[in-house]
Formats: sequence, structure tokens, C-alpha cells
Amino acid sequence: MTREEFVDVAYNDWDWYDLIDFCNENGCDDYVDDVWTADSYSESIEQEIEDLLRDESWQEIRDWLNDLPEGCDYYIRDDYDGTWRGADGDDYDAKCDAVLEWCDDNDIWEDDEGENPESLEEEDPDGDINIEDEICAEEESLSFDELFTSCSDAIQHIGDEDDSDTGNISIEDITIMQMREEV
Repeated sequence: MTREEFVDVAYNDWDWYDLIDFCNENGCDDYVDDVWTADSYSESIEQEIEDLLRDESWQEIRDWLNDLPEGCDYYIRDDYDGTWRGADGDDYDAKCDAVLEWCDDNDIWEDDEGENPESLEEEDPDGDINIEDEICAEEESLSFDELFTSCSDAIQHIGDEDDSDTGNISIEDITIMQMREEV
């Protein structure tokens, strides 16, 4: 996934489930380990009630239960004091921001191009040029004089090869000619 895709889907389409799933798959689950589903929240509360029954009075347990949030799809437990609150949109955005920063710092994003350069190592239909070489040739920077000279030489060479041509030359023809001359 690219950074831009994450920003687009995480902030617009995803919910807590998707963010948690993304974090689990990419090793940043520490950022969402305090987020609980409604089911896991209920199980945790039931376990805490069992633990409280041994040490607390029924009045203290009742007061504790009255302070618990309810009716949410996801809950956040404060790791410092053990309190619970319903997870809201601000919590979600804050978690997305933290995960985005972690992903930036750990360089987990795919290339924006979405292309794998190794998969482009195919022969040109004419069998003359490797597409990977053509991509590299496009990335070279030339001064104006070098570019003008190369284009002029390519045009002259194309004209010499095919006198029946109408004289229309494309950028692709020039690039191919430059690559042939380099080989």
C-alpha cells in the first residue's frame, strides 16, 4: 500500500477494525493494543468483576460498574489508570496519525508508481531494446546542447535509414536511436 492510499482509505473508508487489521499485518499493533471491540471489552469487564469480588465491597463494584461506558462498538482502555472510555472519531484520527507517522519512520510504503521495475524486464516487440534500459534512458539528464546534438544526430540517422519516410519523427524514435547508438 502506498502512503497516499493509506491516507485515502484510512481517513475516509476504514473503521477501527480495518485500522487494527492493518496494524497487525504491518507490525505496528502497539499503536492499537489499547483499542478493544465491544465483545473483548465485555469479556475484560467480566474478568475484572471476578477479580474485584475478592477484594472490594459490592458498593464499590456497583460504583465502578456505573462509571463504565456502554453502547460503543470500540473502547479504549487507559494503560496508566485502567479506566475505559468509548472510542470516538477523534480517537480514531489520533491513532491513524500515529500509525501514519510510524509507517513513515519505518519506510513500509510501496512505491507510488505501483510498478515493480523487475517486472518490466521484457524485450521490445522488435527485439532490439530492453524496456528497463529505456526507462533508465528516460531518467538521464542532458544539457540543452547534448539533447540538441543527440536529437539532430538521431534525426539524421533516421533519415539515412529510411529515405521513404515522410519525415515525421516521434520522441520514441529519437530515444530508440539514442539507445542504439550507445550500444
